[in-house]
Amino acid sequence: MYMSSLKKMPRWLTLFPWFVMVCALLFSAGIVVFGLHNAKRESDFTSQLTLEKGAALISALEGALRTGMGYHWSDEVLSDLLNKVGEQPDIVSLVITNRNGTVLMAADTKLIGTSFLSPEVLAELDPTRQVKWNARELPDGMPVFQVYKQFSVPQGERRRHGGGHRMMRRGLDGDSCGMLEASIAEGTSLVIFVEYDLTPLEEAQAADEKHMAVMFGILVFVGLVGCITLFLIQSYRRSRKLVQETTAFSSEILRTLPVGIISTDMDDRITSINPAAQDITGLTRTAATGRGLHDLLPGVWAVLEGRTAQDAAREQEAWCTVGERRVPLAISASHIVTEEGEAIGTALIMRDLGEIRRLQSELRRRDRLVALGNMAAGIAHEVRNPLSAIKGLARFFMEASPEGSDESRMADIMTREVLRLDKVVGDLLDFARPDVLNLTDVALNELVERARDMVRSDMDARKIRFEAELPEPPLSVRLDRDRMTQVLLNLFLNAVQAMPDGGRLMVRARMEGTELALDVADTGCGIAPERLADIFSPYFTTKASGTGLGLSIVHKIVEAHDGTIEVASTPGEGTVFKLRFPFVA
Repeated sequence: MYMSSLKKMPRWLTLFPWFVMVCALLFSAGIVVFGLHNAKRESDFTSQLTLEKGAALISALEGALRTGMGYHWSDEVLSDLLNKVGEQPDIVSLVITNRNGTVLMAADTKLIGTSFLSPEVLAELDPTRQVKWNARELPDGMPVFQVYKQFSVPQGERRRHGGGHRMMRRGLDGDSCGMLEASIAEGTSLVIFVEYDLTPLEEAQAADEKHMAVMFGILVFVGLVGCITLFLIQSYRRSRKLVQETTAFSSEILRTLPVGIISTDMDDRITSINPAAQDITGLTRTAATGRGLHDLLPGVWAVLEGRTAQDAAREQEAWCTVGERRVPLAISASHIVTEEGEAIGTALIMRDLGEIRRLQSELRRRDRLVALGNMAAGIAHEVRNPLSAIKGLARFFMEASPEGSDESRMADIMTREVLRLDKVVGDLLDFARPDVLNLTDVALNELVERARDMVRSDMDARKIRFEAELPEPPLSVRLDRDRMTQVLLNLFLNAVQAMPDGGRLMVRARMEGTELALDVADTGCGIAPERLADIFSPYFTTKASGTGLGLSIVHKIVEAHDGTIEVASTPGEGTVFKLRFPFVA
């Protein structure tokens, strides 16, 4: 049942957690790609912004130098200009070099005359009239953004402002002035370098990357938690469904088991009781649940109390009082133990031995009947021969004696008693004779009418009304006509004799599933409850003139047809004989 329910589970429900996990991974990958793209865009934007800022600064310096040469600014003015510009917090260095990388002028005068870059590195940078940039790392590890551009003074402008060069030379160190003046005079291209500190930018980028990593980690964590939660939810649903299926399966097994099962907790309070146990004990689930076993079923409690687990597991017999009747039970018990080995209660298994006892009693009764029949057959044969001689002598004496004499009356009485005894012997032989049935198709209506006609005179004499409720159309059954006529005749005679002052004799036939049900009821004096158990025993009778073999023969014939017969009677109200036969049309 559980496997079939899993097969019926929608496929999308089993794939949903995987779908969510894939979506979470794709979303996380999208976040990473977006973050990297955003970081690259910010880096490009910052580089472009720094480049533009450096280009503007270089253009301003380039213009200032040309202006200074045109207006014959002193060297101190130009030096102060570079110093002021170089004091900006984000500028690491501001230098003017020749093509060999030697510093000709710098915001930091200590750098003048030193090699800013090697000729090889400068050649790789390839300065031109276009502003370029380069990122490098200083010897102390500081990252810088380097903006540079080639700067040269046209030849005409050099002639026009030749005196200006001499003015710029005043106040500067001889070597540096000479190099700058020589470079300008020779028309050598100069290179202006502006280097910006990238530490704040890299710190900001590192902070962004850290933030992105944290966000990614949070997202992954949330995704994993979500996936785990979904798996747990699905696992919980499956587990709950498994528990429900197992509970339903167990409940169905307990409901359909033919044995009674009662479970109790460690305090011997009833926790569950299946329908079979309810039928056996007469308890209902509502009335039993939560009640103590010793209060509701003291007989069962007395059997189990004080016994070890091994003793309780062995089936034992006990009597359970249900209302006004006592029921024989076979009881066994076992502890209910969890996987951890903890006992949480007791399971009682009980079987109703009433049917077994009835079958055992029936078997013993049949054994007695067989023995009695064999004995009766022997006695009947031994008795019948002398009876014939006695009957002949009685007739001889009756014919030899004068009519009306005492001898004649005594001979007549002897003859009648011999005939009665011969009938008893005949009944004994019928009872002892093996049942060999002659099965034929018999109309049930005809069978009932035939037996009724045999007792019609007796019913009319006692003013007994006959009522029959038979199926229409008439039912044809396969029976032994003569034996079943004998069964109905004996039952009708018993009913008539039980109603000396009149009453009703009722016959009802019907189909109950695959069985033919035939009831014969009367409104006579009834039978006392203590006599019902012996009603089919041979020689048991409540009538002074009866032999006690009529109902025994009825029982034997019914069983020969693989049928059953039961009797129910209420003193003063009447008796019902219930016959059941397997239906063979």
